[in-house]
Amino acid sequence: MKRLLLALSLVALTGSVFAQDWSKELEKKAKKGDAVAQYEVGICYLEGKGVAQDYKKAAQWLVKSMNQGNEDARAKFHSFWSK
Repeated sequence: MKRLLLALSLVALTGSVFAQDWSKELEKKAKKGDAVAQYEVGICYLEGKGVAQDYKKAAQWLVKSMNQGNEDARAKFHSFWSK
């Protein structure tokens, strides 16, 4: 179980380190329920990476990712909106 959690953490961390710009393919994956893609789309909207900055859409995508247990999304959401 610890190995699984470590592996999932590394995958999530890798996703945040190699954050990408918004793309149709990325949003398509996010709409299909991919938690990492949902996080990435949220970051794109939050930072205006490849798409117009939109905090409402950023929050929506980060919450979807959080609801699937993505801790990076939870941390980003709380760090940004708890100010």
